Amino acid sequence: MRDWMSRKIAIICLITSMVCWCAAVAPAQESSGDEAEDSQTTGETAETVEAVELQAARFMGVTPGETLMAEVLAKLGEPKTRQIGQTTTVLEYQLGPFPRVEVFFNDDVVSSVVAQLKEPRNPADLATELGLDSFKPVAIRNAAETLGIAYPERGVLFSYDVGSPRPRVAQLLLEPLSAEMFLLRVESTANDQYLQKLADLERVLDLDPKNADALWLGGKLLAITGQQDEALKLVKQAVQLAPKDDRFQLTQAKFTARAGDHKGSVVAVKRLLDRGDLSAVNRARAELDLGDLMSTGLNRDFKSAVEHHLAAVKSATPLVTHEDAIIRREAEEILVDAYLGAASDIAQGHWDRKSEVVPKWLRSAEELATGFVQNDGANKLLPLLVWRRTLEAYASMDDEVVDTASVAEAARLIATELIDNSDDALFHEHVRWELLQANFAALRVEQTRGRYSQALKYAGEAVRLVEELPKDRAANSQARYLAGRLYFYVGSIYAINHKDHSEAVRWYERALSHFTGGLPKSELYDTGIHGERYVSMGVSYWKAKLSDEAVKLTEQGLDLMERATKVNLLDQQSLAVPYSNLAEMHRVGGRSDQAEEFAAKVAKLQSEEAQR
Repeated sequence: MRDWMSRKIAIICLITSMVCWCAAVAPAQESSGDEAEDSQTTGETAETVEAVELQAARFMGVTPGETLMAEVLAKLGEPKTRQIGQTTTVLEYQLGPFPRVEVFFNDDVVSSVVAQLKEPRNPADLATELGLDSFKPVAIRNAAETLGIAYPERGVLFSYDVGSPRPRVAQLLLEPLSAEMFLLRVESTANDQYLQKLADLERVLDLDPKNADALWLGGKLLAITGQQDEALKLVKQAVQLAPKDDRFQLTQAKFTARAGDHKGSVVAVKRLLDRGDLSAVNRARAELDLGDLMSTGLNRDFKSAVEHHLAAVKSATPLVTHEDAIIRREAEEILVDAYLGAASDIAQGHWDRKSEVVPKWLRSAEELATGFVQNDGANKLLPLLVWRRTLEAYASMDDEVVDTASVAEAARLIATELIDNSDDALFHEHVRWELLQANFAALRVEQTRGRYSQALKYAGEAVRLVEELPKDRAANSQARYLAGRLYFYVGSIYAINHKDHSEAVRWYERALSHFTGGLPKSELYDTGIHGERYVSMGVSYWKAKLSDEAVKLTEQGLDLMERATKVNLLDQQSLAVPYSNLAEMHRVGGRSDQAEEFAAKVAKLQSEEAQR
């Protein structure tokens, strides 16, 4: 995660040259008057802010977390009152423009300073006067109202006047730099601000390297951006630090499945669901995740997957009106995902009336996502996810139930809007990744229905997006597999529809460069299908007079297909095609012994089929 941002924040003086403030509040680091004036410029860019040091604020020479009581007494003199506890002490002063200043101590070290203002101040004006306006504040709220705002980079909090009809600052609170304040800002930052969130999570871990929440949130963000291995490492650390946190365990199970341990993930999620004390929102999440797990892996059970997705719908539905915004938003995303999951299960499984049922589930997901975004400020990515998964569901069906053009255009429009309305480069990358997957699915919808010109249109857009992938995302095994399949399907259109095997081979060459290293661990279910791809490519290489390459590709495909038959991922009779192709290739190449060997295998399969 630390690669995503610089670790330090700029040294910006807290105070301007205003007469009543200049000696009151300042950065803990000593600076000259000239340096203080330079810090007041308002044209600082985000890059400048990211480059500066974190620095706790100092009040009249007193720095929370550093200054000792003896030093306070030497600097500020004797207090008006002194309250002494067993481990805490409070000294009260009247200093300059502040009618009341309280200095709190914990074990003889200043823990905080509270300064009451002479009169309530506009928070924006005050932030400008204190040189805080270049930092992003975080609101401090309870269930009913905003109590104030904080500037985590300086450990400064503005406490609002309770009786004021508008936000007005009544007190200043200075504390040591706090990981909790940065974490609070992460949770309140808009969902399209990935870089800001990652930067703040980095600061949390600088201040508190064992902050489990930061590790977990960082892992989830890195997973979104394609850094799956690093994401799993962070989430595992979070689980080690807080093994009883169900959220962490659920995320670890999901990421572990992506890394290849599907069975272990299923066991982990089922274990959580067996517990009676699982919270409502975590139960909904667990049901969703188990539904997803049942529909993936080597032994797919779409009936069970639907049951768990329906259970997720049942658990999440009452939570979308929850008073806690965090729970409510989580439930909204779970509910949309569960509807999409059920639609996908039905599309892929053996069900009647697919063409009626699947569109209903998808329309419900679309309506929910749109409503949550418009009415409750839910994650703006939800509609794009709906369009992408709509196309993926229809790509796995034969029925004519979708206007591909309208769905693909809706995905393009929402992606454009999301990018136009955000200045976050990392978020842009995520949006383009979702759009790439949508166009890939649209290609498959059109190709499987014989609409090859339209398929090539979506393929062209997908190829453009693949070629624009950042290097780290492009190196991800999932991205490589998607790119390889994309190039393969384009090649297959030229081979089958256009009968242009030379052009097909050019696309297959690109596909093969992405297939090196084998299937991603989470995609081993495709072993047989992937073998068939190699056999198909072998045909075009043979037609293009590249006989040696054709034999090698066909043999590679056969090996994958034979492996798939051993674990019941492919019917034994499917081997007849590569056997026949290799028999012919070896016959033409003058290798009669090998030709006879494969011809005999074909005959054996035919005999077995006849006896069924």
